[in-house]
Amino acid sequence: AWTLEKNQIYAEIYTKYYWDNTQFTNGREKERWGFDGKYKEIMTQLKLEYGLTDTETVLLYTTAKDAHWRDDFNSSTKKGFTQIEPGVKHLLFTDPFIGTLQLKAKLPLHYSEEATPALGKHQIDSEIKILTAQPWPKLPGYTKFETGFRFRAEEPSNEIPYFFEFCY
Repeated sequence: AWTLEKNQIYAEIYTKYYWDNTQFTNGREKERWGFDGKYKEIMTQLKLEYGLTDTETVLLYTTAKDAHWRDDFNSSTKKGFTQIEPGVKHLLFTDPFIGTLQLKAKLPLHYSEEATPALGKHQIDSEIKILTAQPWPKLPGYTKFETGFRFRAEEPSNEIPYFFEFCY
């Protein structure tokens, strides 16, 4: 939720691992994929932030995926960069806690939606979020909450993202 001071740079890289052997049907029920199908994905995101002023921070995020599909008859792997997310964060207030407004767009990069496994759906999103955070008194940590609205140009649909974090 914090903005950076003028000319300050922040970089973060993290990786998430997903796996699944079920899918949702048209009736919104979960069922196992046929032929013992299994999907796994390793997603790595690089976040770069730059303090344009003490109250404005420029954001640039990029995401790479390594996706694997396997069933009784075949297996396949697809790798690549899937999206770039430019944005800006503006400091609204610092008392009684930190409050910022974030605007961001998600732009898909070149990959095939028809590939198995597909790396994404080429969705174009724009997002507005309010981020809040409060450092803990006398302890090294903070509490953070963010929410907003993500406008999606294609299916599935618009979203209300939210995130709650305790950090020590």
